[in-house]
Amino acid sequence: MPLRSCDAILGRFANNRSDVDRIDGTLRSDTDLPDGFRQRLNRAIRVPLPRRARELEQIVERTGTLYPKDYWPLSFIACWLGGTVGYQSRELPAFYGDVPRRDLGLVSTEGHHTIPLESGRPQGVLAINGNYYEFIPVDEKDSSMPTVLECHELEVGREYYLVVTTSSGLYRYDLGDVVRCQGYVGQAPLLEFLHKGHHCSDMEGEKISEYQIVQAVTTASQELGLRLDYFTAVPVRPVDAAPYYALLVERQTIDEPAVERFLDIVDSELVRQNVMYAGKRNDRFVGAPRLVRLNPGAWAQFSNTQAQRRGTGDSQYKHPALVADPNFLTRFEIGPEVAVGV
Repeated sequence: MPLRSCDAILGRFANNRSDVDRIDGTLRSDTDLPDGFRQRLNRAIRVPLPRRARELEQIVERTGTLYPKDYWPLSFIACWLGGTVGYQSRELPAFYGDVPRRDLGLVSTEGHHTIPLESGRPQGVLAINGNYYEFIPVDEKDSSMPTVLECHELEVGREYYLVVTTSSGLYRYDLGDVVRCQGYVGQAPLLEFLHKGHHCSDMEGEKISEYQIVQAVTTASQELGLRLDYFTAVPVRPVDAAPYYALLVERQTIDEPAVERFLDIVDSELVRQNVMYAGKRNDRFVGAPRLVRLNPGAWAQFSNTQAQRRGTGDSQYKHPALVADPNFLTRFEIGPEVAVGV
């Protein structure tokens, strides 16, 4: 569940204490709550705790909210800080307070590949005792004879595909993950997960990655003080104009006066990160990004549909920040595009 959805539900309790009978451990049946959340909450509050109920009421009276930071003494949070979902971690202090956050590391079905050593940094040292690892430079991935490096041969700042050989029988298996070498601990590299290798788009040779989209939107949001729970970039090829990237957001998330500046920052950040995108923008082979407005609630409906289709809960949902298929746009009812600097 997105943090903003939790915010709305918790705020409902804080602003209307009749919603929950804290003294008796019951939950009113006429309270408008998602079914899954209602069931979990019913199980959690079934035991009457009048003393604790009074403490919670005092927190609401004092702060006007009922967030975990107000009643739950935390000392540590483990979550993803990097990659294409780590941008959500910036919202955690508002709910959980200023506590250390430690990245979960690079984890897959095939194993646990990195061990984070510092809080607040989306990187970890390669778990060299678990598997045997090889690395292919990103720009050589499609080569018939790519360079294959061992872990002590990586260059700091460069990006690589990760190839693993395991004791369970996988031999030189391409995980499809792109990592960046951020330094070394002895001869073991510090690696930051960026994105899945197939989460890229290339209309005119610009080779934009999902990670670059996330970084550009995060920078624009922070500079303008915006809060975007979900967004997705989609390549668009008009018949009579240069192709461009449409950035899908819900209509109410960016006020009209901020749109032009927002898109300008996103475009500038993509130029800064990606020299090929910069060249294509300079030559006008790729146009400036445009904003596409979705109806309110569109992303929640989409995420629920995806979770049901996959048979997983919302905790397993990973929202795509970049979808290379232009037909993705046809899934939504959209408003007019907003073009800047084309």
